[in-house]
Amino acid sequence: MYKAERSRQDARFLSERVIDPELRLRASDDHRPELYDNAPPTDVEDLFEGRRTKFPNRELAFLRTIRLLYQDYLDGSPFHRNDTKASVQLLGNLALTNLRRSDLRRFLRDGRTLGRLDLNRAGGLFGGPHLWFDYITRSLVQETALLLLDYNRHAVPLERLARATPHQRRAFQEWLAGRLRIEPDEVRLPEPTAGEMAESVGSSASAAPRRREANEFLETVEFTAIDFLTDDPERDAEIQARFGPQVVQLLAKDRRQNVRRAFRSFPLQELPLAQRTINPLAFYESRLSGGRIVFFPIVVGFALARGAASAIRAVYQGVHQLLNPRVARDRDIPADAYAAALRKVHRMRKPAFMGSLWLRARLDVEYLGLPLPTAPPEIAIDPLMETDLDFIGASRRDRNLAETIRRDRERRLEWVGRWLHRFGWTFDELPAHLAATMPHLANRGGEALRALVAALVLDHDDAATLALSIDALTLMMDHAADPEADLKTLPPGLPDPVTDLRGLWRPIRGGGGRWAALFDLPCFPNHDPTARKRIRAYLKRHKATAGGWVRVVLGQGGGDPWEEVRARLRDVLLKTDLWSDQILVLRAVQTLTMLDVQHNGELVWRLGGYSGPEADNGSDAWGALEPSSESSSPSLL
Repeated sequence: MYKAERSRQDARFLSERVIDPELRLRASDDHRPELYDNAPPTDVEDLFEGRRTKFPNRELAFLRTIRLLYQDYLDGSPFHRNDTKASVQLLGNLALTNLRRSDLRRFLRDGRTLGRLDLNRAGGLFGGPHLWFDYITRSLVQETALLLLDYNRHAVPLERLARATPHQRRAFQEWLAGRLRIEPDEVRLPEPTAGEMAESVGSSASAAPRRREANEFLETVEFTAIDFLTDDPERDAEIQARFGPQVVQLLAKDRRQNVRRAFRSFPLQELPLAQRTINPLAFYESRLSGGRIVFFPIVVGFALARGAASAIRAVYQGVHQLLNPRVARDRDIPADAYAAALRKVHRMRKPAFMGSLWLRARLDVEYLGLPLPTAPPEIAIDPLMETDLDFIGASRRDRNLAETIRRDRERRLEWVGRWLHRFGWTFDELPAHLAATMPHLANRGGEALRALVAALVLDHDDAATLALSIDALTLMMDHAADPEADLKTLPPGLPDPVTDLRGLWRPIRGGGGRWAALFDLPCFPNHDPTARKRIRAYLKRHKATAGGWVRVVLGQGGGDPWEEVRARLRDVLLKTDLWSDQILVLRAVQTLTMLDVQHNGELVWRLGGYSGPEADNGSDAWGALEPSSESSSPSLL
């Protein structure tokens, strides 16, 4: 019900982050770009079916995939143990697994790290998101069940109270007064009717004692768990008409306290200062100085005995609570505790959100704000990573890591741009090449360019490693061939050396052949014997740096290394639709993890009735994912 209420906002958010940028890319090489309509969708149906109708001649099969992902996400109820759809998609979606496999080195390392994000199973030694998710969902289940029994056992409809005995009316007053913390006489009851008949019925019914099991007979079955987990005004009006305004008042209070209790933290600031601090000097003076150290073992033994007694008492109280469930009547959780509740939401949902953010940052260069090489700026998507880091309140460490990834991808894109020009596969040249060699991709030049860039950034099929090795050895050979060059230094602009050959798609064994075989390859300049001698000496001097490149070129390059790179990228072009689907699933799943944080936080805010510093924004405190009307990018907190 709650997610259905959010369908319009969710549709606009998915549209701005996933669907509209894709339509803009696919329309970039169309002959009639004026057909593109950037009007925001009115609901989920307009987002998917409406766009399919508006663009009947486009490649819109991806809309079905995104719709299925969103429908699967809707299947999980907030605060329920089945609300794990976004993390399940992140961990188990075949498109993401296949895309991650392109970066084989990291794929082999990340299995255990991603496994800790699974909300359906326990994490490592120190818990992880599953611990908080399991604790909060179980807490809500238990407290809601207690409230459910309490209301159905004691709440009496007004029409029945009017004909009830004085004993029954008084019992209702005492229950409601105890729960509202008022005097029993302050509980308003309907005027009694047919008193004599009610009194006689009540006397005969109470003449003989009843068994304990009979006393558990419920007064009503009107209340359900939904009443304590939603704030539906129409339902509250029905309860008020049937049970009275004070029952509705208690229901609203229990609903707030139920959520606050599950998302609370112990208020350490309320403890005395001596219990919140550790002072070694004070401990020594009070426990060890003046000969007290002789009695310290006795003190330790007494403390252990008291701890054991406390543990036994806690077990007894827990068993008693299970056998005799009752609603806790301890002090109310204050309304200014939303910061603690938000921390609990983040402990459940932030790990999956950050996992999807880092995954997209590594696999989707446009997410980092880096344009596709040779592509016009009009088709670039908005740089969303910084905005997403602001939304989640990322730490300085996270921001530094994000900047490191961005700089690494920026350096890689400089090489990618050179390779695209070398093969004649720039944004302007690629459509003609596709029309001649792959007619089914004639109108999908933007997608094909993105597929090439993604494959090279991820080093799919070792294409980037092979191309970088060729370029690096070419730079080193040109430097060594110069008689005036210093053979002790490396030329500027070299890529990172290849140090780990175990993560390559195509394993390389042995020494990669004789290094002199490099001079027979057509990808390197034809140097004279003197230059070749200098080059061999130079490569051997810098074997730690050049050794990996030499082994890759001789082990994977074949007779013509650049032609081998072209062949591998040609296979990527042939699978353009696969790469587009994978990237779109990645963007959609990462967006769904954001909606997870958004929905949980907003629902906690609404049901908990929080106030305090966050209340300055009113109901907009969790309107963070509302798209801005003045910009095509979403406005996040």
